[in-house]
Amino acid sequence: MLHPVQNEMVPIGPPADYSCWYREPVVLCVAAAPPGKFPTHLRCTIMGESDVAVHIYTALGNHDISKKLILAVEETPEPRFWRQ
Repeated sequence: MLHPVQNEMVPIGPPADYSCWYREPVVLCVAAAPPGKFPTHLRCTIMGESDVAVHIYTALGNHDISKKLILAVEETPEPRFWRQ
């Protein structure tokens, strides 16, 4: 199920909380650059977050994604992308 995170490129109010998806397999819908291009979908596991970024793990390693760029989070039953 797709869960919209924000309707605008710049969020208004406090940053979205991603804690319900920690250590769960998800697909992040991320705004592409330059604006107007199609969004990118990242298969990943959300490992944590700060005020401005979500810390994810993909098959290629750890990454930080700006919360301003995340458009939606989709839950997926696929295997987790993290080491125990």
